[in-house]
Amino acid sequence: MNFLGNNLLFVTVRLEELHGDKAGVGTGFFYHHDGMLFVVTNKHVVEKVEDGSFLMLKSSHRKWEPILGRGVELSFSEKDFIGHPDSEIDIAVANISTAINYLKEKGNSPFWMHIDSSLIPDEEEIENFFSPVEEVYFVGYPNGIWDESNLLPIIRKGITATPYYVDFKNKKKFLIDASVFPGSSGSPVFIYYKGSYSDKYGNSYVGNKIKFIGVISKTYIHYSESLNSNNIHSQMIDLGEVYKANTVQETIEHYIRITKINNGG
Repeated sequence: MNFLGNNLLFVTVRLEELHGDKAGVGTGFFYHHDGMLFVVTNKHVVEKVEDGSFLMLKSSHRKWEPILGRGVELSFSEKDFIGHPDSEIDIAVANISTAINYLKEKGNSPFWMHIDSSLIPDEEEIENFFSPVEEVYFVGYPNGIWDESNLLPIIRKGITATPYYVDFKNKKKFLIDASVFPGSSGSPVFIYYKGSYSDKYGNSYVGNKIKFIGVISKTYIHYSESLNSNNIHSQMIDLGEVYKANTVQETIEHYIRITKINNGG
C-alpha cells in the first residue's frame, strides 16, 4: 500500500454516538485484513451506544480520489463491535465490508485509506530503529473538533513518554507526551519519517517511512483540592495512554474466530 503522509487525512472517521440521552464523539480508523475492512476504536467509545454514525468521504467516479466536503453516512451500534479478548485492553473492531459493498452498488462509493499489518513494526525494526524518545503523530477529533466543511480530521504530534519497546506497567501499552483530549480516544498513532531517517547505530537512510504503533485510549488527569475551599480542580497533564498496534491485529483475529463460531464455521 502506498501510504504517504497526506494519506493520514483519510484513515480516520468521526464516530458520533448516543449513550442513552447523552451524545459523544470518538475516533475510529480503517484497518484492512484478509480482504475485509474494519473500523477500529476503543471499547469505551462504543460501549452502550444505541445509535451511532460516521461519515466517509465520497470517492470521485473518474478516479480513486476523495471529494472533500461530500460524505456518505454509515450507522453503527455497540453490537456491531467485538472487543479484544483481554478485558483490560481497550480495543474494539467492526467489519464494515458489507456496508461498503452496498454503498458501491448504490453508486455512493466512499473514499478511504487504511492501515494494515505491514505498517506495524516488527521486532527487528523495533530493535534497530526505535529509540526511547520518538516523535509521534496522531489523527482524530479532539473535543470533537474537525474541519466539518471538508470532513477532515485534526493531526497532532508529540513524543513517546515511555519507550515503545517496553510494556508500560507490564501491559501492552506505552505513554505519549502530547495534548490528548476527549474525542481523541481511538486515534491511531504513527511514527513518520519524511525525507530521511536513521537507525540506532547512526546509519542514515533516504526516503519516507511511516509506522503504525498504537491506538490512544485515554488521557491522564490530575485532581487537586483548593486550599481555600473544598472545590476539586482537574488538570490534564499532557500524557496519553496508547495500546500497542499488535493489539489491533489480535482483536481482528479474535473477531474472525468469534464470527466463524457464531455462523457455524
